[in-house]
Amino acid sequence: MLSRLLLLGRDAPVSLGPLRRDFTAAWLGTSDLAMTSEEVAVLWRDGFGLPMSTSEADRLRSVTDGWTAAVVLAASRAQLARDGRTARAGARGRGPDRPDADGQLLPAQAASSAHVLSNLVDEILAGLPRRAQIAVVQAAHLPLLSETIAQRGTGVRALLAMVSPAGLPLQDRGDGWFQLIGPVQDLLAARAPARQFVLAAAAAAYAGSGHSDLAAESLIGAGRPGDAAALLAAMSPQDAERMGLPELSGLVDRLPPDAVVAHPRVLLHLARECEPPAAIHRRAQALNRALELLGQPPADPVLAREIHAELARDLVRDDDPDGAEALATAVLAQTGPGEERTQARLLEALGRAAARYKDEQHLAFAADRLAMAARSYRSQGLWSWLAYTLATLGYWVHSDRGATEQALAAVDEALEVIPDRRQQRAVILTFRGEILHQPVSGAVARACRRRRPGHPAAHRRAPRGRGIHRDPGCKRPDSAGTRS
Repeated sequence: MLSRLLLLGRDAPVSLGPLRRDFTAAWLGTSDLAMTSEEVAVLWRDGFGLPMSTSEADRLRSVTDGWTAAVVLAASRAQLARDGRTARAGARGRGPDRPDADGQLLPAQAASSAHVLSNLVDEILAGLPRRAQIAVVQAAHLPLLSETIAQRGTGVRALLAMVSPAGLPLQDRGDGWFQLIGPVQDLLAARAPARQFVLAAAAAAYAGSGHSDLAAESLIGAGRPGDAAALLAAMSPQDAERMGLPELSGLVDRLPPDAVVAHPRVLLHLARECEPPAAIHRRAQALNRALELLGQPPADPVLAREIHAELARDLVRDDDPDGAEALATAVLAQTGPGEERTQARLLEALGRAAARYKDEQHLAFAADRLAMAARSYRSQGLWSWLAYTLATLGYWVHSDRGATEQALAAVDEALEVIPDRRQQRAVILTFRGEILHQPVSGAVARACRRRRPGHPAAHRRAPRGRGIHRDPGCKRPDSAGTRS
């Protein structure tokens, strides 16, 4: 016999946490229960006998974010306003269904959604202790909330446990974080400016939980951009990757010039995140600016070598394998203990440069250097960099040498280790398909494919000459047909 259990409440006890991972259990939170514009219109029409146009429903849905309590309260007050107008109109001898002077049976002013929302929030806050009321307003300035963050920022313990039962709509993201619904958060935040010590305390808590982006945003808001820049500069490549280019770029753009001057490593992080989406010009600007800030001789030689490793990669991308090899070789000779990440980056650049030459000697050298870089990345947990290196090894080297099984093994490992959210996973899958199906012979096929956008290693055309048949149409050596 099939049985079902339905649990309703403002909060889920901690003991129910394992059910979130049970595919047989359905969880409906604040965002799932938010009313749509159509549902708002039906509620007003069928529940309260009030007419509502599509545009009015959309506006009320936007202002309340579909919060049912606010929509119902707005409808109730609009109904009372209508009934009062109808009674006054009857006393003046006007029919109850005649419109007001403004031509509307239900003036927008009578159903001022923002006013209703504000009153509803006021009523909820009135039931909280005064200290909690102040804390909620300050918490509204924070992008994500948890009990730890709220307490560190406001000094009030169990703030969320007080707020949610009181009726303020908190969206549970299911990952331990909560958010006030947008209109309520905006309304609360507008009541008082954020206090700097609240933002600073929250920033420390965000940083401790691995959310460098939220920490930096809070520090900037607290008027401490130098600390924000220092925090961003101290990130690992994995941290920068998790943050992503749009977020990182937005934060760097908000830093004043003196903060970037004091912490030029933020530009290196930015440049590295520009590589996967082929943001070539932004990457070049960031690298060149970082070198300029370091001066000559560089104030930070270790950072300068990291930047030069990135420039060597760009030389390969821009069809200058000779220049890439010369730069990478020179910089590699200068590295010392503790620079394993830079050394691996340089080895990868050397492998990519050698792979541009299609003779066996260069391909063997490329295979050796790329394998060394891959081992280093694997030991450091740099999974995306490992995946790109393995894809290059399989696609540029093993496949060109006719070692199809090795090529597939390298590409398959790349697919295993690359984070699922990375767009380049789709590109690597394409490489795998092309290794399996090679309608064009060896090096010519590789040269054509490297011209395609999104290549995780090159993003540019194949090198000039170097033993590769080079033709604008990527024709076969016998000129029969083309390869797009």
